[in-house]
Amino acid sequence: TVVLMGEAGKGRTLIEKFEDEAQRAAYAFVLLTPDDIIKKDGIEYGQARPNVIFELGWFYGRLGRNRVCILFKKGTKIHSDLDGIVRIEFSDSVTEKVDEIERELVSGKIPVKKT
Repeated sequence: TVVLMGEAGKGRTLIEKFEDEAQRAAYAFVLLTPDDIIKKDGIEYGQARPNVIFELGWFYGRLGRNRVCILFKKGTKIHSDLDGIVRIEFSDSVTEKVDEIERELVSGKIPVKKT
């Protein structure tokens, strides 16, 4: 598991750090949560941060969509470009969907370590 903020900076820019560390990935889970509150035309909604959408696109290009899974917190407005793509939706925690997550890894030919 690679979580970018847990990796050393090594004097790199943020995009260099992301690209260097992300290239090690065989599979990516992208967590879409309603972190940015948007107010438009009197309507308020939460959407994923732009950097997360950028990273999702980067992984789609690098790994292919068959090796990227969107974990989607209920109540997050989905960007129109992603509408129709199957995703794993959870209410409070991704741990609610462990079986579905495992199924995605297995279908991507990624070995799953049982604990």
